[in-house]
Amino acid sequence: MDQVTDSDVAGLVEAIRRREAPTLARNCLLKLRAMFAWAMLSDRRRSFGLEANPVTCS
Repeated sequence: MDQVTDSDVAGLVEAIRRREAPTLARNCLLKLRAMFAWAMLSDRRRSFGLEANPVTCS
């Protein structure tokens, strides 16, 4: 989990979108955001080795 980058996530979502599945791409992104938000809680973040959330909303 600590090796996932923002470009990995963007590449996956974009590849799904290019397959003409925009709803699936959006749902995938929402689920990834939820998973990383859960993983970024302080005790979990340390156990997963995460330093930053690769799916933060800017």
